[in-house]
Amino acid sequence: MNNSVMLNEWSQRVLAGLAPERLTQLQRDVAKLVLVRNQARIIDQKNTDGSPFEPRKTNSALLRNKPLFLKLRTRKHLKLRHTQKGTTVGFSGKSGRIARVHHYGLAETIRGVNIRFPKRELLGLNTDDLIAIEAVISDTLTASTDTP
Repeated sequence: MNNSVMLNEWSQRVLAGLAPERLTQLQRDVAKLVLVRNQARIIDQKNTDGSPFEPRKTNSALLRNKPLFLKLRTRKHLKLRHTQKGTTVGFSGKSGRIARVHHYGLAETIRGVNIRFPKRELLGLNTDDLIAIEAVISDTLTASTDTP
């Protein structure tokens, strides 16, 4: 079973009695934590398992040393969205298409040439992320029991 699914099931049971305002704030806190940790991984050029991204293949000396996803990792493209159903972290629109192609290692036609991109996990959770999320949830539950 996926770690994020297990965390979701656990958190749903534990947080069922939390006030709606506190739950909304907790969702935003967790989403912001996930966003910042994924952003840091993209900056470090690492997949969620800690392995480095496959380097860029190019003949241009200018692009060869330039890090991947310089613009994609910014808050303009990597967004936090809150709805009635919950809070999400992700990409949308053209940024979402680019991120999806790289995340899953898909092929795309660029200027008439079909190019297969290597898999580079842009978003995800690892064990350290789950521990940090559990800490945020625990802090919220502790704070909610301390206040009358």
